[in-house]
Order: sequence, then C-alpha cells, then structure tokens
Amino acid sequence: MWTPLALTDMQRADRGNVWLPAFGRLKPVVTLEQARAETATFFAHLEKEFPKTNTNLTWLVSSMTDRIRKEEGGPEVMICFIVVGLVLFIACANVANLMLARATSRTKEFAVRGALGATRRRLARQLLTESLLLFLVGGVASLLFASWACAGLSHRFPVISVDTL
Repeated sequence: MWTPLALTDMQRADRGNVWLPAFGRLKPVVTLEQARAETATFFAHLEKEFPKTNTNLTWLVSSMTDRIRKEEGGPEVMICFIVVGLVLFIACANVANLMLARATSRTKEFAVRGALGATRRRLARQLLTESLLLFLVGGVASLLFASWACAGLSHRFPVISVDTL
C-alpha cells in the first residue's frame, strides 16, 4: 500500500528533521561501492550548503538482505527456520509411516515373489528403488517450487536500503 507523505510547511522547512528512512533499489550496473561514493559526495555538498543541520550527517547504504540477516531479523528468522524444520520433520515422518504401511500391505506380493525365486536382497532392492524414485521426484518438485518462490520474492523486496544516521 502506498500513501503519500503529507508534510506541513513547517516540517518541510525544518532541516534538522531526519526521522524518515528511505529504501531504494540500485540499477543492475551500479555497485554498492559506487552508491556509497555517490551518497558521500551528495552529503558533502549538503554539508557545505547547510553546515548547521548537515554536519556529520550521512546515509548508510547497505544490502537489504545483509541488514535483515545481521540486524533486524536474527531471532525471528531463527524461529522461522525452527518451525520450518519441525514441519519438514513431521512431513518426513508421515511419508515414512505411509511407506511402511504400504510395504506391510504388500506382504502377499512379497510372498509370491519369494515363492517364485526372488531373494530377500532383491525384494529390499525393489523397495529401495521405489523409495529413491519417490525421493527424487519429490526433491525435483521441491527445488522447482523453491526457485519459483525465490524468484517471486526477490522481485517483491528491495535489495538496497538507504537510512539516515
């Protein structure tokens, strides 16, 4: 949701008012160091023009992902990782339980295969092959979903944050 900032004339005239954070996105050809250099030049010009209000004032130009990872979201991100890990553990336990139930219901099939000459090793290899195939299909599907989700999220969140100090 975008709402315009409506400042009064007195707020606009107050040069010491530095409470508003700004977020921006760099062009693909501009590096983080170039952006830092340009903001330093810009603030040096402002310091010369307005020495009372802009002395020792600068912007922090940093990567949004680094900032979230290091400063703002450490405990929250860790909680999310723990919750996701628990959900993954529950899902794996459910799949293992379903595979055991399926193997138990196939006892007649294994008895027939054994009567026809299949060894226990051959029957175990068949179950292992089925499990690996299920694992590979699930893994490929999850990787496709994860790449789709990451691509979608990277377009929604800004890469660079610019805050006043």
